[in-house]
Amino acid sequence: MKLLSIVVPTLNEEKYLPLLLESFLNQTKKNFEIIVADGKSDDKTVENANKFKDRLDLEIIEVERKNVAHQRNAGGRVAKGDYVVFMDADYLVKKNFVEACFLEAEKEDADLIIPFSYPITSNILWQMYFKIQNYICIVSSLFGKPFGVASGNLIKKESFLKMGGYNESVFVFEDQYFFQVAKRHKLKIKYSNKIKMYFSLRRVAKDGVFGYFYFNIYATLYYVFKGPVVKKFYDYQMGGDEKVEKK
Repeated sequence: MKLLSIVVPTLNEEKYLPLLLESFLNQTKKNFEIIVADGKSDDKTVENANKFKDRLDLEIIEVERKNVAHQRNAGGRVAKGDYVVFMDADYLVKKNFVEACFLEAEKEDADLIIPFSYPITSNILWQMYFKIQNYICIVSSLFGKPFGVASGNLIKKESFLKMGGYNESVFVFEDQYFFQVAKRHKLKIKYSNKIKMYFSLRRVAKDGVFGYFYFNIYATLYYVFKGPVVKKFYDYQMGGDEKVEKK
């Protein structure tokens, strides 16, 4: 792999996006680009992103649709890397993240690599919950329904184009359905605990524990037994204005 592309869909992420971009400033390997696919944010998301242009290989594109799948597809199409990483604006990575992606890509030569994802929290129960979830996701792939803890994944650019990208008609769990489509295309899928991503628990803060589990359990059951979640059963919006947590 010569170049890694990181695609980040954004909508009003003026608080979280700078933290994500900061976490890429001191990477141990520098062969990467970042593409911010913004859905016409009306806050300082783009302005704050522009502040990193002199320190990162950063491109900002504006898309018409405020739709996470559409924005990922737009970013993926212009990506120049051999592999593309999709992650949300409320993620953080450690300084060896890009290096780990290169090492795993070369070692596994997989079409799709699903990293281990962990919550940004000091709460031990949440930490244990998602640690177990990472391993449950590996088991899920054995039954033809590969899951990932969060939306992050690493995929060959050519495989992404072959799949046709994300299904833009899916309401939620578009990332999980993306994994299933990859399986259907007989792509080589691997899970990696060497590549780690860290995500905010802002959905828990916003919806509460009950709301969070209701949403995820309903969406999971729908996805497993009926297929892609096209039914709008919950007020799920892009963007975030919750308390920012640092890793």
